[in-house]
Amino acid sequence: FLKGLNIDDTSISKVQACILSTIVPQSPADLLEQIVCDADLFHLGTDEFQERNRLMRKEFETSSKTIVSKEEWRKGSIKLLQSHNYFTEYAKLLLNQTKQENLERLLQKQQDVLEKNSNMLLVENKTETITEKPSKKKNSFN
Repeated sequence: FLKGLNIDDTSISKVQACILSTIVPQSPADLLEQIVCDADLFHLGTDEFQERNRLMRKEFETSSKTIVSKEEWRKGSIKLLQSHNYFTEYAKLLLNQTKQENLERLLQKQQDVLEKNSNMLLVENKTETITEKPSKKKNSFN
């Protein structure tokens, strides 16, 4: 595409390098690549994270023709937020605090779901115990 626009090979190589640097885990080699990487995952550190994350899940499911449970997607999102680092000082200053808050919300949601599931199992076990009829034992004197 760029060759058709008479863009020189050096510029095309730089564009390719910028795009490839966004593959997770990101590995930018210079400032321009760092800026592109920060822009690529900018949403991790914004108040729009929850909505963007939901849209990313939808996009993934559509493109891969795979259904991902909310719990599995949440685990992956937590792992990404825990391992991700912004590269430029600007992004660090602007986005790290909200990214941490987004991570904490996901961790809390995961904990809430685990507790809810645990409580449901306890209730199910109690219900089974209550509804079971006691077995009649034969004594050895009969």
